[in-house]
Amino acid sequence: MNKNFDWIYGIWFVPSKDDTRDWLGMIGKEKGKWIVRYRFRYYSPQSRDPHDKHDTKNEYAFSAKDDSQESLDRIVACTKDIVMATEIEFGEKHDFIDLQCDNADPKVFFELGSRPWSHMKIESLR
Repeated sequence: MNKNFDWIYGIWFVPSKDDTRDWLGMIGKEKGKWIVRYRFRYYSPQSRDPHDKHDTKNEYAFSAKDDSQESLDRIVACTKDIVMATEIEFGEKHDFIDLQCDNADPKVFFELGSRPWSHMKIESLR
């Protein structure tokens, strides 16, 4: 999850049919702009631990010029195009979490915790 987002529109996840990679993307508002952050994850053949540091993650981002509704509509359309292309490449359908809430809203953790692909890890602050 992106700690820099003030507000989160939603999160998309696309698994791969061959179970060797996945795609995760999210749209959020940060410093007065809509931003899309996404990554491709390639699983390490040595381990299937979701927190394995050996997995390869390629991360990307792009942003709109502002946080207007028009910019959000455009950035959502671009993200849906990426998701559709990834579904074709990976051979699986996406899962979308419609959040539309503040980054600190408990809804974020509840929704992510309900997804088997999220592999949430709770850590102590101590």
